[in-house]
Amino acid sequence: MDLSVNATTGDMLLVPLKQLGATDIIDINSRLYYIKFKLKKNITVSYVYNINAKSKYFLQRISPYPLPKGLFTNHDEIIDFIKRDIRKFKTACNSSNFELFLGITNTLGYVSSDIESLFLNYNIPKEQLDQFYHQLHQLSDLVHQMKAKSTHIILKD
Repeated sequence: MDLSVNATTGDMLLVPLKQLGATDIIDINSRLYYIKFKLKKNITVSYVYNINAKSKYFLQRISPYPLPKGLFTNHDEIIDFIKRDIRKFKTACNSSNFELFLGITNTLGYVSSDIESLFLNYNIPKEQLDQFYHQLHQLSDLVHQMKAKSTHIILKD
């Protein structure tokens, strides 16, 4: 891979990210970038993205909770995604439920890690796995019910 092309590709994101309000942008070897947005005194949204050998961008939000966001084709797509994501977080952090939401998402992250450990390190009886699967689907159904009964937030441009 031509590192100079990769560096130029990564640098194309720096100005638009600063215009969106990025408080820190750290370039690590022109292939890995860390971006931080400080929304409020105690609320930071940060991302890491890397540019692969095929000049595709892999983006992951790392705070306020880690969540892979996927593969993007070009820098415009990644800027558009981050712009929408930051707008949503700016709205969400004004909610009286924001801290509870963060607690829930962080707990889900810990549970996901615990599940991986469970499956990789223990021989779990099928009955317990079936019970777990059923309860997980109940939780998923609850999320869908909550979404159906709640007001959808529409952000205006």
